[in-house]
Amino acid sequence: TSSARMKRRFGLDVAASRAGLLAWTLLLGRAFEWSDAFAAPKNHNYDIHILFSTECDQYFDWQSLGLVHSARVAYEKAGLPPPKITRLMACDEQPPPSEDIVPTHVHPNYAINPKNHDHYTAYNKPFSVMHFLEHGTPLSEWICVIDADMVIRSPISVENTGVGKGTPVAAHYGYLQAVGDDVYMAVKEEAKKVQKAPFQRVGGFIVYHVDDLKAVAPRWLYYTERVRTDKDSWANTGDIFNDNGKKGPPWISEMYGYVFGAAEAGMHHIVENRFMLYPGYASRLPEPYPLVVHYGLAWNMGDYAFDKHWFKNARLNMTACPGLLWPKPPTLDQIPYDQSSNPVDYARNKIMVQALQLLYDGLREHHIKVCGEEGKELRRHRYVCWTDSRQVHECHPSNKCPGDREGLVETNYEVLCPNDLPSLQCNAGFVAQFRSATVLCGEHVSPHIARNCSGKAENDGVNREYKQLIERFGKDVTTKLGRLSTRGQTEVFNRETAPSSLFKWRGTAHLHECLRVGDRLNV
Repeated sequence: TSSARMKRRFGLDVAASRAGLLAWTLLLGRAFEWSDAFAAPKNHNYDIHILFSTECDQYFDWQSLGLVHSARVAYEKAGLPPPKITRLMACDEQPPPSEDIVPTHVHPNYAINPKNHDHYTAYNKPFSVMHFLEHGTPLSEWICVIDADMVIRSPISVENTGVGKGTPVAAHYGYLQAVGDDVYMAVKEEAKKVQKAPFQRVGGFIVYHVDDLKAVAPRWLYYTERVRTDKDSWANTGDIFNDNGKKGPPWISEMYGYVFGAAEAGMHHIVENRFMLYPGYASRLPEPYPLVVHYGLAWNMGDYAFDKHWFKNARLNMTACPGLLWPKPPTLDQIPYDQSSNPVDYARNKIMVQALQLLYDGLREHHIKVCGEEGKELRRHRYVCWTDSRQVHECHPSNKCPGDREGLVETNYEVLCPNDLPSLQCNAGFVAQFRSATVLCGEHVSPHIARNCSGKAENDGVNREYKQLIERFGKDVTTKLGRLSTRGQTEVFNRETAPSSLFKWRGTAHLHECLRVGDRLNV
């Protein structure tokens, strides 16, 4: 039956075929020839096996290269052998692509859940750990589970984490707000009936005794599935992207799955803020902390910016020969803060500069080894960045125009945006200011002006029309306003309807002219 075939495919049927077992044995054998190359540190204190989960695509390949490179550098600087580290790669392709670029354990892709048919790539995180513990070989009694988009700054040890059997250590994830007693979540009520430890806001970086991880992993997957399929568990989770449950299950379902699964397994975590740091977060931590940098957020220093999502496009293959590199990161001597007079801001930028250099060097090293050359750097653009009303840090090129369906059109113009965006006021000159600012800085300025004008004087005619426009065409109208034609903003404000064609680009011949101050955009 299809059910039986599915069980065999995911290694869940004890009576799996002999041929299937042989195939997986050969596969795992290849994987652990690689893992053995990363020998155990002689100091037992540092004898921790690091695991991270990925899928089989170039987006995760360059992250994997950077993570493994950073680990080797950190341990070598400390006079230690490279750590035991294994990528848990979800892949149904045969042979698995890029299997040999880092130590790898391959498992079936669980992104489409065979039980509920829900498509959610993060199912692979708990499933990959389960599959590894069942079909692989942990190389230490201590296991560290981290994310692929991390850089290791310092060696991870039993001593500098304080891990113990029954007491894993974990990074603090403050935005898991539904963990609190004052927030209702249906799956949490279910978990309360069997919990043996408190619900804790943890994730991302966790170190366990291997027996503890074996107890947590299956319940981690179970509760992830429960959160994804229970609509009464989608609101008030702290996920800023699912419109408080109205747009479907939260992306952070897997994190709640871990919280509830660990509580049922009786895990009392030691929760610390010093283990992991996000880009741009202030740091007063003494070395060797933070142990890892989680570069899941956009970061900038001046007009240099980096966001991992910019390199997710399959057409932008960073690992294929002849090889691509993102623009070279800034150096420590370019940090615009004095280490003595402003140590916090200096450290904040130093940590990220070092992390990006490790990512860059890991990819560059791969190109030299595999392609015989360093690789070609992508064009360096200047960026303007801001933090939006959701507290999400965003960065956009300051010298690009919105383009056609092929993406952003590059130009030879160098355009600098106003340094002080809040100075754009909501007044009688709003329309003219809006147009000029959009031409100068791109359509990302429009949401800022919308926030700046929202709630201003009710007798402001422009503000009233702006509110009417939102009522008529939705909150995203501010983005659309950045694409107006020679018909003029005033005309659009007063239209009873707005054809969708008004907000679409036609042609690319003169798109670069949108960067000329005072020009209107052709549609």
